[in-house]
Amino acid sequence: MRLPLTHPTLAELSDFAAHDISDDTTRAIATHLRACPRCQDSLRFVHRLNAPATQPPVAASDPLLTRILASRTAGERMLLPATVDSRVRPRRRAAWGIAAAAVLVLALARLLTPSDAIAAADRSTLTLNPTAPLAGSVVRVRYTPAPGQFIGQTTLRLRARIRTARDESYTVPASHLRVLGLLQRERNGVYYGVFTIPDSTVFATLAVERTDSAAVDDNAGQGWDLLVAASDGRPLFDALMQRANDMMGRSWEQGYASIRRATELYPDSVQGWTNREFFEDQLLRGAGGDSMRTRVGVTLDRLVARARLAPSLGYDAMGSIYYHEYSRARRPGATGADSAAWQYWWQRLRAEYPKHDQAAQRLAFWMDVRALGAARALDSLEHLYQYFGPSHTSQGRSITRVAADVAGTVGDPSTQRRWTERLHTSERDSALRVAVFLSKTPGFRTEGMQALRDLLHDDRLGALVVRPLGRNSAGHARRLADLRRTILGSLGRALAASGQPRAALDTLRLASDGGWDPELFRDLARSYAIAGDTLASLLMQARIAVDGRTLEFRVEAHDEKDLIG
Repeated sequence: MRLPLTHPTLAELSDFAAHDISDDTTRAIATHLRACPRCQDSLRFVHRLNAPATQPPVAASDPLLTRILASRTAGERMLLPATVDSRVRPRRRAAWGIAAAAVLVLALARLLTPSDAIAAADRSTLTLNPTAPLAGSVVRVRYTPAPGQFIGQTTLRLRARIRTARDESYTVPASHLRVLGLLQRERNGVYYGVFTIPDSTVFATLAVERTDSAAVDDNAGQGWDLLVAASDGRPLFDALMQRANDMMGRSWEQGYASIRRATELYPDSVQGWTNREFFEDQLLRGAGGDSMRTRVGVTLDRLVARARLAPSLGYDAMGSIYYHEYSRARRPGATGADSAAWQYWWQRLRAEYPKHDQAAQRLAFWMDVRALGAARALDSLEHLYQYFGPSHTSQGRSITRVAADVAGTVGDPSTQRRWTERLHTSERDSALRVAVFLSKTPGFRTEGMQALRDLLHDDRLGALVVRPLGRNSAGHARRLADLRRTILGSLGRALAASGQPRAALDTLRLASDGGWDPELFRDLARSYAIAGDTLASLLMQARIAVDGRTLEFRVEAHDEKDLIG
């Protein structure tokens, strides 16, 4: 049973569209849909997947396609009114159910949804000129706020989360969150501005905010897309791939849509098709995606066969093909031919790119730590680390992840510290992660506690976390306060473990003040117990030793409360 506060899954939305669920569940999902733009988008995604079952495809005219792509690039989002073509007869019950559900949802939306949830007229708009800018070009911005938004503000800031071709999924370096320029209000209530696309940028998500960051418009959490284009007007392949990376953790459906567009515009890119294979395997498993996956597989087989004949391949193409062949060889039912193909590409990857991140990952994961023993395994991992060097990619850091796990079993704090520092060196909060590790390790606890205290200074605390694109200044202040409490909790636990119970209790009291984090509360409760027991034990020992006499000592319940505060 789905919890009332969770979003429906794609499978549930598919059943909802096909009327293949109970009436109670239908009502619950319909109620959720009327106020959730995210799930409205997901339902439209389901409709698009099933559209070929109900009607023949109709090619859009070139002018219409141009307008559609321009509006999508500008970040415009809206629900279109439902249309019913009586000439199209549904072929099966599921298709009829999808059409009926679409009409039902749209009717509920019109009758029950607040107007600002889906009406385009009540949403902010942001458009770029040119709509398909080249790298490093000048872009003009036109921003019209929603009614009642940014009242009295003559100047706004245009802020962006930018991505280069080498950025990974989910997150970007702190330097990639920046203000691109200012927007000035004119008499018509519209804001205008100009900015130059930063060097190396291929994709950016834009938001508008007050100059004091007190209010932010991030287009209902979606932001507005900027895709850098090639000279022929197509979005760069890297721009589409980075848009998909940016959507990870926000909208898998939008990420998949970006990957599909990449394969349509760049049909010969093996990297695009391997990513499409991944998305379809995750999103369409058990949902009628077999025919689509078959098409992807046939296309990949053709591209891989062509790549075999090429004298050399690019770094990304080589990594994509190798991972594709490795995954195929490990699937149930894999044949000897699959294994041979994987071995061929492994040898070729090592020959053309001996320090490829995929090679670092495979060599680290293949290591039989149990057979070698921890000491020999760490020696081998040290040689791998020296050969491949530090890496900022998730694959390249496999060496340090494996080594840090092994180091935790050898009982040598210095070895564990070395690998822990290497593991976290490229992470934004590396200082905090290392400080927490040191505070938990007896030989380094004093150093770790001092490092935690240093992080509590405002300048150090602010460097640990960068304000996300859609978060205003008040929300960011709350995030920093939560982080401060987390650090104080770690410091309190270290103080308790080092035999300083009163200082631990004072610190833990500060950590628990003003926040509401259940996980932190559970940690604090355990730490309070440790500190309270330690202090009670010390008091007991002191009283027993008084004047060399043996005295009874017992802590009553109310005394424990006073003790812990």
